[in-house]
Amino acid sequence: MADITASRRTAFQIKTKGDDSEGGEEPKPTARRGRTTSKNRSIKYVCPHCGAIIRATKQVNVICGDCNVAFEKA
Repeated sequence: MADITASRRTAFQIKTKGDDSEGGEEPKPTARRGRTTSKNRSIKYVCPHCGAIIRATKQVNVICGDCNVAFEKA
């Protein structure tokens, strides 16, 4: 473990001793810092009778096939 170094710049990099990049360019990052939480843009709908759940990316008018009841936005 003594031969491993880590540095943080715009991206996370891990180098080991003996990793020399030839040509004078920096090695590519191994992992990028990204968004820690994803944006969920779907709308959750629930059947008020049986509790079935569906998700849609747009507003929809859906009827439960088992209960013949319209789903409600949760």
